[in-house]
Amino acid sequence: MAQQLEDFLGCLQQLDTSIYKPQEQACIPVFRSMPPNLRIIIQRMIFFEERKIPESMIQAQNYGQTPNSILELAIQLKLITKSEERQQQNVNSYYYLDSNFQNSLRDAIEGKSKSILTKIGDCTESQEQLKKECSRKWKDLFDLISRRERSNISNYRQQVRQTLIESKLLEKNLGVGFSFILSSTHKQINQILKYYVTKQQSNIVRFILCLSVLDPMKIYQMPNEEWQINVIKDLQEFGFTQYTEQHMRITYLFWNFLYEPPSVFIGIQCNIVVEANFRIYAYLNSGDQQEEEILCNLLNLFSEIKKRFKILIIADLSESSIRKAVRENLQAKQIIQFLEMNSKQMKQQTTTEKQIKNSDELKKRLDFLRVFQEVGPEKAIIPHNVVQQIQYWETFSNAK
Repeated sequence: MAQQLEDFLGCLQQLDTSIYKPQEQACIPVFRSMPPNLRIIIQRMIFFEERKIPESMIQAQNYGQTPNSILELAIQLKLITKSEERQQQNVNSYYYLDSNFQNSLRDAIEGKSKSILTKIGDCTESQEQLKKECSRKWKDLFDLISRRERSNISNYRQQVRQTLIESKLLEKNLGVGFSFILSSTHKQINQILKYYVTKQQSNIVRFILCLSVLDPMKIYQMPNEEWQINVIKDLQEFGFTQYTEQHMRITYLFWNFLYEPPSVFIGIQCNIVVEANFRIYAYLNSGDQQEEEILCNLLNLFSEIKKRFKILIIADLSESSIRKAVRENLQAKQIIQFLEMNSKQMKQQTTTEKQIKNSDELKKRLDFLRVFQEVGPEKAIIPHNVVQQIQYWETFSNAK
């Protein structure tokens, strides 16, 4: 299954294809998220009145793959079925496109699909203001995950609480929450929405898919159906929607979530420097108080905080701090990955050095300097002794 579909649309295997209602837009994000070869095949099938295409026709296109491997995703999602028909002495294989999906996608191509909500105007805020608000909401989730003592989630709506429980992000098993934080924002969104729609009715899945293709710079009228209002209110707690009593809009975090990474930067804007003496310097770029709290909580999961300033946190890695993290199911590779992915300043420095080495203008000067120094290996983002020691402490803790 395609990576972008793995987390959210896996649930469609358990649902009926009636969620693709004609003149609605639930089929659009599903179709766009498919691999290019599969989209081409489905496009050819849309206007076939018999809804079937011979296997030989697919093979003739020379996609470089067998028909089964190309169509596997669509078959898993029940959009295409395969059948064999005997004609005289030959057995021919055919692929059939689901009628609900076919009619819905045909309407979308012909411009007959309508927005699920009525558009009533434009947003008055700038894109940056809109992105900042949904970013703050998503960081609230990071804040919950980063705390050793799990925060009270009773103030969240019931379905949102259930989503957080089902996802296991707030359990004492730190590895699950930390793995979530290390994932891309795109994967995080798909994962949260997968748990949100688990055990939900199919009409909620369809509604979410239709909402995701709305224009984030437009304001829409709130629906009349109570269950639709509840979905919008639930999604607002994750930063996916914003609403008033009569109006709503989707955010850039939720827009086209199924097939397109968000245009909003979600994460902690920091530079981490790790020294060979196991000292960590974490510099915050923004000075944001919420980010400072999250970063401090995350570092505290596997290190000992020594000093804390407004834009700087100083911590030490030690055997006791790593062993404590390992006991709570945090893995050495996760700790190393977290440190590496935030060592932006060191990466930039390494890149700059490479550029200087390749510069004709400074070539002679560098050649002269090399006489007085040994040529060492490329600078590591995290010192090798620190990486090896973290791995050793983990192995030692597991052995006990």
